[in-house]
Amino acid sequence: MTFDDRRNPLHATDATQGPHTTFQPTAMVGRAAMEAVAPGIPERLEEQMIPIAPNTVRRIYEHIWGDVHQDATLGLRDRTMSAIAALTALGSVDSNLQLQISIGLNVGMSPKEIVAVIEQTAVIAGFPRAENALQVAKRVFTTTT
Repeated sequence: MTFDDRRNPLHATDATQGPHTTFQPTAMVGRAAMEAVAPGIPERLEEQMIPIAPNTVRRIYEHIWGDVHQDATLGLRDRTMSAIAALTALGSVDSNLQLQISIGLNVGMSPKEIVAVIEQTAVIAGFPRAENALQVAKRVFTTTT
């Protein structure tokens, strides 16, 4: 897919020279990291979000995947467990929860472990949130296994 450089958050822009195709390194590292664990998701994200919120895409790549996920203190598996728990507690974030559950499966978590994380979160966040998260997990498990 080709984007108009002025709208592509992965391209640097110089007001004096106009748009150019020098990629921002952190964004590219982040995009590659996301693609490695969620193949095809960066392209879908770009197709859906760049037309309306290009800076959001840039921030997702630079901050979440290019900075936070590059910190070696926690491994991706532990980060994903944490994300599943946090998203379960937040509630009403089904698309993000679905992505994190898919990533969990891709990094070696079993469906049983994912369910256990959601059930543990119910102790703190409540059963309605956990029930919703379990329904999301069930949909992901059904489509990936």
